[in-house]
Amino acid sequence: MFFNCKTTLVENFRVHFGNSFVFEGNRALLLPTTGDLPTEPLSLCLRAALTYHRRTAGSDATSRPPPAALLRR
Repeated sequence: MFFNCKTTLVENFRVHFGNSFVFEGNRALLLPTTGDLPTEPLSLCLRAALTYHRRTAGSDATSRPPPAALLRR
């Protein structure tokens, strides 16, 4: 799964889910092609990615949790 390398998403994912995924630089989270997907960590990563710009844009960013806090939910 690729992400915009100008964000801190993959860096945050690596900190919180380093044992759940394999990462490629600051650009990708590699998913296993066989076996079970780590569904809980993956759902949190997807949620963080899909709401990244909403959380970091303008004055609205102060009312939203930072990426690390979102990942701990």
